[in-house]
Amino acid sequence: MARYYSVILDLEHCPCLVVGGGSIAQRKIEGMMQCGADVTMIGPSCTPRLEAMAAEGSIYWLSCCYRTGMARDFAFVCAASDDAEVNEQVAIDCRRDNIPVNVVDNTELSSAIIPAVLRRADVIVSVSTSGCSPALAAAIRDKIADVIGPAYGIYNDMLGEIRKHILAEIDDPEKRRYILRNIVNQRYVDMIKAGYDVTPELILDEILSNWKERDV
Repeated sequence: MARYYSVILDLEHCPCLVVGGGSIAQRKIEGMMQCGADVTMIGPSCTPRLEAMAAEGSIYWLSCCYRTGMARDFAFVCAASDDAEVNEQVAIDCRRDNIPVNVVDNTELSSAIIPAVLRRADVIVSVSTSGCSPALAAAIRDKIADVIGPAYGIYNDMLGEIRKHILAEIDDPEKRRYILRNIVNQRYVDMIKAGYDVTPELILDEILSNWKERDV
């Protein structure tokens, strides 16, 4: 039976905590901020980059050592301290309060694992090895990146626009299903890659034309 359940979290405006201020903590913080999280960092010291981010107000820095209970009010926590005992205490606190926690380099203490991620605009591909080998997860992600290029992100944005239009304007359920099924076509991705002027209107007009021909 699989131990982990895959999920994508919406962290926008969510209070997130990172314990630690080193280079690993910096990567975790930058990843959370890309998703719009409100990040607090706890640690007596940090990298120059994190110090600058705190000074400009991008993150909130509690310049102290972690104490039991400090994680209580956060939605997601990452323990990235270079002190194993501190990381363990963070994990204990979070599990007690049912807060998802990722402990860097310690799968057993973690209730959440951060995968290797490939982003193409709103297309997100996450790869995890369940904590066995982060290096392998990164290698698989990089291999996928050779296949899933930026064109997929552009295409996905168009599909989002088309889907909104269809759900708002087309009442016929059969016609709606036909369009939603047929707008997904590798040919459009290839056209975007080749530099053709592909637009949501072009895709929808083509599918609607095929729908009409289908009824003839």
